[in-house]
Amino acid sequence: MQNARRPFVVLGKLVSGAPVRRAPLCLLILGFLAAAPAAALGGQRALVQQVTTLDDQAVAAYNAGDFEKMKKLLTKALALSRHNLDDQQLMARVYLHLGVLNVDGLDNRPAGVKYFARARAVRADVAVPSNMATRTVASAFTEAKRSEPSGQAAAPPPADPARPAARPAAAAATGPNRCPAEREVADVKRQARDEFDRLEKALGMSKDALAKERADSEKFRKQSMELERTVNELKQRIGQLEKDSAQREKLAAASSQRERKERDAKDALEKEKSEKDSLILDTAQRIQDLEKETAAKDKQLAASAQREKKEHEAREKLEHDLELASARDRERRAWEDRVRAERDKLEAVPAVPARIPEPVHCAVPEEIQAGADLFVRCVTQPAVRAKTLVFYYRPPESMVYNAVIMDPTKRGWSRAVITANKVSGKSLQYYVEARDSQDSVAASNGNASSPNVASISRAGVSSR
Repeated sequence: MQNARRPFVVLGKLVSGAPVRRAPLCLLILGFLAAAPAAALGGQRALVQQVTTLDDQAVAAYNAGDFEKMKKLLTKALALSRHNLDDQQLMARVYLHLGVLNVDGLDNRPAGVKYFARARAVRADVAVPSNMATRTVASAFTEAKRSEPSGQAAAPPPADPARPAARPAAAAATGPNRCPAEREVADVKRQARDEFDRLEKALGMSKDALAKERADSEKFRKQSMELERTVNELKQRIGQLEKDSAQREKLAAASSQRERKERDAKDALEKEKSEKDSLILDTAQRIQDLEKETAAKDKQLAASAQREKKEHEAREKLEHDLELASARDRERRAWEDRVRAERDKLEAVPAVPARIPEPVHCAVPEEIQAGADLFVRCVTQPAVRAKTLVFYYRPPESMVYNAVIMDPTKRGWSRAVITANKVSGKSLQYYVEARDSQDSVAASNGNASSPNVASISRAGVSSR
């Protein structure tokens, strides 16, 4: 890179030198400008080769249906060629392939039409290849043609890269033998710097291409070595397979002889087996007859056992029904005795006291007998317009009250019976509510949070 920059350093020193030597300096500048395109020709060729390779790879990716790869390759080719490439035909081809990619691969018709227009702006005679000319692509390309201004002239063919080198010389030959002005010298210096930058970029791209070629060469060498190793392994495998095939043929011959002997032995066995089968069939027939006789006897025994079982179950059911009938009879008698006792108590209910001490007054003893029915009587003061009396009770360990609607009697009391099985524990909590015709509480004796309590006595109750 330092050697490539050296002519421009020398040129700068010469231009900034003393003006007395300006005539020879002009000749040096013109000679340098004549040689600069020739020096850049090698970089242009490398750039054209690199862009052509990228474009060919993009076409291959399009044929394979890999549009993402095609996009990456064409983007790189466009970045390399946009400001540095003089080959108009190659530039037009890159733009054309970008248009095909956007229309047919990325479904972006507006972008594709723009790229087609750019391709025709570079070269008006550019055309879509037949393998890419789908109906959609052809339509977009035609739209790009229609969008061009009328009377637009076709782009000139690409100039010969070697031709610019002759222009400075011709100009020097035909022009007057005089040094250009200071402004022209500044332009020459600027052009020289621009050309140097282009050469520097081309050199960098050439290095990248060389490194890639070296990597590809190394990869090809490794693949070749791997292929040779695979071929050798396959040759060894084929030799082993041939040996195995010969061994199998030998084993097949021995197996065939063994099968023939086995077949002869099998025929002898089948003859002997047929004789034994005849004997076995006779024996099996006799066994079958015996099994049928045994099955008939077993069936008779099972029927007898089933009949005995049904008789036994019938007897047990009859005994159970008798026990249930006896128990129901006992319960009926107990219920009749309880009803009779209740009727006796009802007839013995005393008259309502002349003065009722509280809105709802109940005659409940402070101590009641466990295991016995509890008869409760309640009455309300005349001022309480009660339609129904409800008696609530519960044992202390319960969270829920049981409710009993009290029955009115002829003597003025309302009566309720708490059965013996509900009178258990150490005490009984209760309260009474008098409800009017709207089922609202008109008066009460106690409440759920502050109930009345009657203790339960277990004296005279025998444990069963």
